[in-house]
Amino acid sequence: MGFIKRAGLYCVRQRFKTFILFLVLTLIATFMLTNIAIRDAANRATSDVQTAIGGKIELILDTEGHMGGGQQNEWERLTIITGI
Repeated sequence: MGFIKRAGLYCVRQRFKTFILFLVLTLIATFMLTNIAIRDAANRATSDVQTAIGGKIELILDTEGHMGGGQQNEWERLTIITGI
């Protein structure tokens, strides 16, 4: 008896376990595809915003309690806004 036939007979015999395993694998695949879609959409939105404003947005955690600051150089002004 071959491997494929033996696996098929096992799946027929253990229907409930096979269904649970199929359901779990389907959920894992769905969550992975959702994660990839969200990541790609976030990267696309980030690049669209960068081209629209022509600058850079930097988000950092304000550990010292300051609410923001700015730096100026000869090409652009970088404003850093931090929050909790």
